[in-house]
Amino acid sequence: RIKCLQKFLKDVSETKFGSIVFDYDGTLCDLEHRFTQPSKEIEKNLFQLVKNNIILGIATGRGKSVRESLQKIIPKKFWANVFIGYYNCSEIGELGDNETPSRKPTNNLHLLEITEFLEKQKIISKQNITSRSKQITLENINFDAQTLVNQIQSSDPLKLENVKIVESTHSIDILSKDVSKLELVKFVKNRIEQNYDVLCIGDRGNWPGNDYELLSHDFSLSVDETSDDNNTCWNLVMNDIGEKGVLNYLSYGKIRENYIIFEKIGDGI
Repeated sequence: RIKCLQKFLKDVSETKFGSIVFDYDGTLCDLEHRFTQPSKEIEKNLFQLVKNNIILGIATGRGKSVRESLQKIIPKKFWANVFIGYYNCSEIGELGDNETPSRKPTNNLHLLEITEFLEKQKIISKQNITSRSKQITLENINFDAQTLVNQIQSSDPLKLENVKIVESTHSIDILSKDVSKLELVKFVKNRIEQNYDVLCIGDRGNWPGNDYELLSHDFSLSVDETSDDNNTCWNLVMNDIGEKGVLNYLSYGKIRENYIIFEKIGDGI
């Protein structure tokens, strides 16, 4: 495991990152800021990144509320450097695109079937549900994602074949199987120079956490939970979770025009 960490740190220190993809809730935005916007310290750091033409990706389970919050803290002339992956990146839009995401409810057969099943089983009720194109969000519930999966597995396991179930700090999301936060990584990678890469930062790196796919990317860091993969999803800031962890990581970065490097990120370990 130590050799894996040493290799990871070496690879990170030798890589130019033209983009950083952040999870939002629990990463860029702590729980106390959920209904406002990220802290002033986060705001200053995001500004430095976009001002130097580093592309930002924001991967979130939420919708337009994230866009509205970020529009308040990032100057308009830099909005073209920011892309938001809404509803776990089932829809991707530029920060200035006020038409994205769609608020239409799902017509996905598998999501409709599992929702109907959960209502009939009295596991959830209509007031707990928000429906979007490829995502059903469950809020104000008294169980976690693992419990939900176990309940479905014991009653009708076939219902799980065509969906994914993940959780964030505030909800459980039932997703169409083709939805992945890695879609945002692919999207931003096409907008940076070919010899640059993408760094991913999130907080829920272990399934059923909703960053487990995002933090499976070769270059990924956690500000909370990690996965069992020794090659990536490392937490190098164990005592600093959420926004503080992000600020800790970024403090090691040296910003250049179009990219950021982290030559000494592992020195404190």
